[in-house]
Amino acid sequence: MQTKTNNNYSFTWYAIILCFLVMWVHIHNLDIFFTGEREWIVWIQDTERRMLGTTAVAGFFALSGYRLFTGFSRDTAVSKLKRRVKSLLFPYLAWNLIYGVYAFVMANQPFLHRFADQKEVSVWQVLQGMLECDLFNPVFWYVKYLMIFTLAAALFGVLFQNRVWAPVALGLLIILNLSATASFLPGILPSLLFWGVFFLAGVTLSLYPEIGTWNGQHKKISLFLSVVVYVICFAGYYNSQEMGWSLAYHAAIAWFAWNVAGFCGHITPPQVLTNTFFLYASHWLIARNVNKLVCVIFNTDMTWGMMSWCMLPFIIILICALAKKLLSGKLLLVWSILNGGR
Repeated sequence: MQTKTNNNYSFTWYAIILCFLVMWVHIHNLDIFFTGEREWIVWIQDTERRMLGTTAVAGFFALSGYRLFTGFSRDTAVSKLKRRVKSLLFPYLAWNLIYGVYAFVMANQPFLHRFADQKEVSVWQVLQGMLECDLFNPVFWYVKYLMIFTLAAALFGVLFQNRVWAPVALGLLIILNLSATASFLPGILPSLLFWGVFFLAGVTLSLYPEIGTWNGQHKKISLFLSVVVYVICFAGYYNSQEMGWSLAYHAAIAWFAWNVAGFCGHITPPQVLTNTFFLYASHWLIARNVNKLVCVIFNTDMTWGMMSWCMLPFIIILICALAKKLLSGKLLLVWSILNGGR
């Protein structure tokens, strides 16, 4: 990766590309639209979710690790962690509360009860959900993991100020994932080990800027190589769920998306697309409700579901733009919290 300059929007385009891919994971609506089965609709939605949306999160972890350790030192560690309290912890609590209140209202309002995902929600559960996103806000597992990675990596960075610890730790994580050891670990540890590979890959890239320099000077070669690697890994991962192919494909899609973003670096992105944190945080809530509304107005036929699936990205962007407009001015602090301090 390369350092962002005043006229380089590669990072912004990278976040936009990844955000759209991740949004489509939760736009998937075959659990709501299940009659009038169409095999081509099932194949498109399932393939997109498994092969593009879910795997794109690897790019977000790599980007976060890269940004954290660009310019990282013992002197900047505290200020960087303070910024991430504003950009991660505060919005984590705020959005978890919003999702919890939404679930409470849906579950306890007689008219809306039939549309609720959770049928029984108490005030205590709403408060509990502020800390544990898995109760009501499933998309924020990423933010929870990111906070864990940030604290751990910052600690290692302060203790070991050299360019060796990150690639060594990255190698150990890859070995653990490829071995049978990780699958026997309790709780979320296997998942943390898997996604930690990509966060540490971003950290490593920040410690070796010469890699980004080569990539920036050889954009066409890098893009060509990333396409070849992506196609090979796509075929391997599509036909096999082995850990080796999974790691390779997640890395390939992150690298390919970065190369695509690099060619857009000189183009100023539309303002409506730049609020990627708000888009990420709100898209699941919007997608579920729009899908349910379409289902109520029309029916559960997959054709209506596919139409909703295609339109939802535009609807989410529109709602995000309206929210930003409503929360400007005196409510700017609220917008800042909900958009991760961005």
